[in-house]
Amino acid sequence: MDTKLSYLLKKVIKNSPQYKKERKILLNEFHLPTLVNSINKSITNISFYKQHSYPKSTIDNFNITTYPILRKSDIMGHEEEFVSKKCIVPLMHKVKTGGSTGQSLQLYYSISTLIKKDIVSDYAFSLIGKKLNIAILRGNKPKNGEISEVVNKKTLILSSYLISDDTLDTYLSLLNSHRIECIHAYPSSLSILARLIKRRYHTANIPTLKGILTSSEIFSKEDKMLVKEVFPNVNVIDYYSHNELACCALSIDGGHYTFFPNYGYVEFIETGETLDNGNKIAEIIATSIMNSDMPFIRYGTDDYVELDSNNNVVSIIGRTSDFVVNAKNEVIPCIIHTRYESKKNVISFQFYQDKIGELIYKVVVNNQFNNNEAKMLEEDINKCFKNMRCKVIVVDDIEKTKRGKQMRIIQKLNIHNFL
Repeated sequence: MDTKLSYLLKKVIKNSPQYKKERKILLNEFHLPTLVNSINKSITNISFYKQHSYPKSTIDNFNITTYPILRKSDIMGHEEEFVSKKCIVPLMHKVKTGGSTGQSLQLYYSISTLIKKDIVSDYAFSLIGKKLNIAILRGNKPKNGEISEVVNKKTLILSSYLISDDTLDTYLSLLNSHRIECIHAYPSSLSILARLIKRRYHTANIPTLKGILTSSEIFSKEDKMLVKEVFPNVNVIDYYSHNELACCALSIDGGHYTFFPNYGYVEFIETGETLDNGNKIAEIIATSIMNSDMPFIRYGTDDYVELDSNNNVVSIIGRTSDFVVNAKNEVIPCIIHTRYESKKNVISFQFYQDKIGELIYKVVVNNQFNNNEAKMLEEDINKCFKNMRCKVIVVDDIEKTKRGKQMRIIQKLNIHNFL
């Protein structure tokens, strides 16, 4: 769909009575009857749950663990069995999941679900302001290979591929000349921009900027700290969701993630692994509430979180594919902490693993990066990963996905074989 037509359609949707009604419902407090009613409707209308004799629930005896955890492998090849009998499949909007874990699902949405799916992200924008001038930095390639493209009076699209030392001032000039109030970005693209700004100016000088909204990729604690340092006077909001539409959450200025219970009911199933700080690792298990077209009951997302002692979600660690395997066949999250001095001339990075106990750290650097910094960086990374041999390699570029995302890690091992 044409970009301008897409923005016009979204504007019409946001002014519809259904959108306003659903927004009020989604942002309300959680009530158990809502979840029980949603599950019972799913069991009534979805052939998969009927075939597998899922029992209906009552409020008095409700226990979510009555139902098995549903995996992608259970769904693949049977997607239409999860579509409500009230839907007409040929008329539905089709979407494929990204397949970052090696499994891509075909999903089906009705117009009603398409109206509801962006309500929480729209709410996140509203926390920054209304009728915002927005710059989009999300894997975009403006027309004719240019750095920017103006979609309408309030939307500026910036290339995610041309950010460099040489073009930095052009990006900053565009953000200022268009009086940008909000940057909507992939975390990887935003982090590249932040590193370049920090090295040259330490902090960004964009007086009109009120906030930054990130989504669609893992936003590490390290990169959140960097962005807050470079953009100290703006709200930085991270929006977590997935195409399966079973749950979503927001984190504001690096705070705990708040999940929206009327979007989807969430459980955190601990893996038994702990981080060096004592925090626990758990998988997100989600049950659809908002999405009645293709609802999942106790869906294993393969997304993992870090829980503190009070079971607050401190960070979204990533998918199964964002973990590495050390020399003892232990699965550990791909989390690093480095000194500023060892990374000050690094523009972007990516992990790569194809052998047990070995990890490669690919970096794109500027011309001031030297062998001493490479050695320091290698030392930092080896300290972060126990029983691993880590090596730093300088590359000219880091490949992006078809959607313009920059994968945090290219994992060639099948992590599920080690869990």
